[in-house]
Amino acid sequence: MLNRSSAYRYVCAFGLAALAIACGGNASMTGSDAPAAAPGSRGATIRGTVLGAAAAGDVSASSLGTIRVSVVGTSLQAMTDSSGNFTLNGVPPGKVELRFQGSGVDARLTIDGLSDGQTLTLTVRVEGNNASRVGEGDDDDEQGEVEFDGTVTLLDPLTIGGRRITTNSATRFLGDHNDPVPSSQVLKVGNRVEVEGRPQADGSVLAEKIKLEDNDDNDDDGQQEVEFEGTITQLSPLMVGGRNVVTNSATRFLGDHNDPVPSSQVLKVGNRVEVEGRQQADNSVLAEKIKLED
Repeated sequence: MLNRSSAYRYVCAFGLAALAIACGGNASMTGSDAPAAAPGSRGATIRGTVLGAAAAGDVSASSLGTIRVSVVGTSLQAMTDSSGNFTLNGVPPGKVELRFQGSGVDARLTIDGLSDGQTLTLTVRVEGNNASRVGEGDDDDEQGEVEFDGTVTLLDPLTIGGRRITTNSATRFLGDHNDPVPSSQVLKVGNRVEVEGRPQADGSVLAEKIKLEDNDDNDDDGQQEVEFEGTITQLSPLMVGGRNVVTNSATRFLGDHNDPVPSSQVLKVGNRVEVEGRQQADNSVLAEKIKLED
């Protein structure tokens, strides 16, 4: 039979154990037990490519092996494919933290400013405990801005320089003297315009600005000169900012200080470059110059 002192110690020990179990149970209700987007919300979609890093530059995703990408605090996760690509659907709007886990990799990256229904496309370089966005500077709000010149060839769907363009209420339409003008003045088949915007997941460009250009810029051979910036997403065929770029023996490759460099130094997946060239009949761009951007 327990004496009074022993019984008191037994009750206290049992109470502390129960309290510890209760606290532990509450602490475990995070991570995969947490919901994704709020009820009634579609959430955002994140489509990305994961690259490794080495002393000599980026390495292919295949050398990393499979990477698990998850949204911290939710049940959302995806595995990269053989090309390092992944898709996360129903990501909560606002600020989220992505976690990248694989062989020798456990890194996190914060994404801010997500909105309901948005599709964000990004490229991420991971190494050990470090993760950073590629080709977009240090601003997480930038989603790979593109800028190019082209001729309006179709109005529905709007096609400029061989690329499908979408507009919204925030798109600015400017005349050739940078004065605001009605969209109908700019969007005419045959008009040569300058487009600034952001590439979308479906390959289109959401225009932030469409400016009317002087339509006498074509060369005598009828080929349009184009200049744009973008991130290299594929090498064969070469894709820069969603555009097919071809090179020849006359193409010049420059470093970020305008110094001539080998093409292998410039043409790496994830590098952000500036392309100058001529648009071809198949809507590709024959590059006269490809310059590595900082």
